[in-house]
Amino acid sequence: MKTQKTNAWSFATAKLQVIIAIAMITVIGFAFAACDDGNGGNNGNGGNNNGGGGETDGGISNDGQSIRINGVTVQDFTDGECTDTDFSFYQVYGASGPLSNFLTGTPEVTLVHQDGSKTANISLDAPKSTALKPIGGTIIDYIEAEDNDTAISPADAKVFMINNFYADFENGSWYGMSLYNSDLNNVSAYLIYADKAVTINGEYTVMAYDEPHHKIVCDISLAQGWNILIRTRTSDATLQGGVVTYTSPGRTLPAGWMMSVWVDD
Repeated sequence: MKTQKTNAWSFATAKLQVIIAIAMITVIGFAFAACDDGNGGNNGNGGNNNGGGGETDGGISNDGQSIRINGVTVQDFTDGECTDTDFSFYQVYGASGPLSNFLTGTPEVTLVHQDGSKTANISLDAPKSTALKPIGGTIIDYIEAEDNDTAISPADAKVFMINNFYADFENGSWYGMSLYNSDLNNVSAYLIYADKAVTINGEYTVMAYDEPHHKIVCDISLAQGWNILIRTRTSDATLQGGVVTYTSPGRTLPAGWMMSVWVDD
C-alpha cells in the first residue's frame, strides 16, 4: 500500500492556511512525515545545541553554510514504483521550481536505486537572499491564533525552510522525499536556514469555528546557517488537534532518522 502525502506550507493569507493546518493535523497529523527520537524531538539538549563548526550525525555533514547528506537509507512507500533519481524540485504554496532558483551553488538531491534498495545523496548550499522570508511568516504567523504570545528575537530574522524534496512536477512525476523515522503521523523534521541567530519562544492556541482546536508551542533556537527543526504532535484531551511543539536539536538530526520517498496526492 502506497503512502500518499499532501504538501501545503506558505506565506499566504491566514484564513486559507488555518484550514490547511487543521486538515493536516486532524487527518494525517501533518503531511511532512518523520519521527520522534524518544526525547520529544529535542535530543535532550533544551533546543540549544547550535554551536558553530561542522557536525556529523547519521550521514549528515553540516557546517552551517552547506549541508551534505550522503548514502542515507530511504524508506520506500511507493511499492517500488518510483524510479525517479532527481529530487531537486522545490514546492510550497505560492512558490515552486528547481532548487537552483532558491539556493546558491549547484543543489543536488539524488535518489539512488541499487539492488532493490534506495539511498539518498543531498548537497545544499546557502539560500539566495531573494529566497529568505521573515521567520514569523514561515513558522509562526501562518495561521489565525488567539493569545499569540510567541516572541521572536531578533524580530527581523529571515529564513528559508525545506520540508520536502520533489521530482519535477512539470515532467508528470508526483513523488516526494522527506526526512523520516517510524512515527509517520506525529513527528516531522525540516531543514531551515537562518540569516542570523534567532530564538522563538512561547505558545498560542489555534481556533477553528470559534473553538480551540490545537495549541502550538515554540522552543526554537537557531544558529546562523542551516539547522534542523523538529515538529512533534501530542494528544490533548481538551484539544481536538492536540499540542504541536517546535524544537531545534541543532545542526544535525537525532539518531535513527532516515529519508522516505512517497506519492504526493
